Amino acid sequence: MKKLLSFSLLTLLLISCEKPLTAPVDSFQGTWKGTYTGTNTGRQDNGTVSITISSTGAATGSATSAVFSQTFEVKGNVISNGQLTMTGGTVNSGATFSGTLSGTKGSGTWSNKLGSDSYSGNWDVIKQ
Repeated sequence: MKKLLSFSLLTLLLISCEKPLTAPVDSFQGTWKGTYTGTNTGRQDNGTVSITISSTGAATGSATSAVFSQTFEVKGNVISNGQLTMTGGTVNSGATFSGTLSGTKGSGTWSNKLGSDSYSGNWDVIKQ
């Protein structure tokens, strides 16, 4: 009985000392800056993107349109495999950014509804 109790306590101690099952997102922490480009039936939109990622994977930032002279805030998160998802704006004018960060580079796609118009395209960022 003592051996079983000792074994059980040792097992419990070892299990409680294991590392968490989720991988860290520390490698993505920091500021990422870049550009986006896109179209809507021939009309262009392009601008800059700036994203800050925390040690927990929370992503906040902004995108500024050079065409429309507007800046909108984006929020989202990155997970341990580098998958990034962010949204911003309102129901009538909302943007979605999704893609992947890897090493010091990131890229993906975006879409944005501006009233009755819908724009979409690509984005690229570099870790600063």
